[in-house]
Amino acid sequence: NEPFIPISCDSLGVAVDGGSLGNLDPSLVSNVVRHHVGQVKSCYEHALVVQPSLTGRIKVRWTIHKSGAVCNQRFEEDTLASQSVRDCIARTIQGWQFAPPAGGAVEVVYPFVFLSGEPDASPPAAAR
Repeated sequence: NEPFIPISCDSLGVAVDGGSLGNLDPSLVSNVVRHHVGQVKSCYEHALVVQPSLTGRIKVRWTIHKSGAVCNQRFEEDTLASQSVRDCIARTIQGWQFAPPAGGAVEVVYPFVFLSGEPDASPPAAAR
């Protein structure tokens, strides 16, 4: 498996730093995450085969482009310490499609907690 390289928002035609940020209802973000949480769970379950005691929290920050595509992903916290899970989650999130935000790109911070094989799709820590 090759390391995941996130798509830059610049390549999608939006500058986030210094640019205008848009607005997207946090419940719309939560709905998309909950819809795809099975994919995140699958990433974790594959790692459990090799490391049955694997538990922890991963907090991911990403930008929702004005088109609704995901770009500029980065991990802000990782107590799980599994590169394979990180790469799998990053690839998974990269494929998600959100409603286009009003007024420009939106930054999201979302934590996933992994205990006993079940990820918790907590509400976003921030969506603006």
